[in-house]
Amino acid sequence: MTSDQEYFSLVRKNSQRRVTALGYRINPALPLLETGRVTRSARDIACRMLVLHACCAVSYGFSHERATAWIRHHGLMPNVSAEEMALLGGDDACHAQFRLRPESVWLLGWVLGKAENFKLYSPMPQDAVRLFPDLRVDQSPEPWLDSVLVRDTRALMAALDFYYCLHWAWRDGAISAKLARKFPGYVISERRRALEWCLGSEPWDTISLDT
Repeated sequence: MTSDQEYFSLVRKNSQRRVTALGYRINPALPLLETGRVTRSARDIACRMLVLHACCAVSYGFSHERATAWIRHHGLMPNVSAEEMALLGGDDACHAQFRLRPESVWLLGWVLGKAENFKLYSPMPQDAVRLFPDLRVDQSPEPWLDSVLVRDTRALMAALDFYYCLHWAWRDGAISAKLARKFPGYVISERRRALEWCLGSEPWDTISLDT
């Protein structure tokens, strides 16, 4: 094995240990990670998180006009994806999927060092929104943006590998009905989506969550 392969193998063993400790079975045939670096800048990750933050607020009843104005005023429009543009344009059919995305926001907040009480195994706390700019008062994100710093790459890789293995295990458990679900599947998939984006090259709307 090369040194990278050896490291990815060690990461996988740790992920498998964590997954089995939760009571799920593992799939030893899952391929190892193929990435060893963060491909997005701290600013790009922060802008992605802020746009998601605004879109999630819209899905829970915040005015899409005010959210769009906030995004535009603070120069975030280049970071808005096609699906997010549809939501901001008033497409009510988009709301359901964005109501799950706060978990992606929470994960990205952890990546940027803004969510120190983040836990791999637990859903985001109900008051997590307080860590991010307050859209209701048109709070500027600039001071927030100026203080972001991406965590150590190996911490992100370990988290991605864990959620990748757990995603397969959760799906296996959900299909076979052999195991109780420890927490909702969307928690796993949304956190994995955010990590795949940080460590990959696919556009946000087309992140693959295959297992």
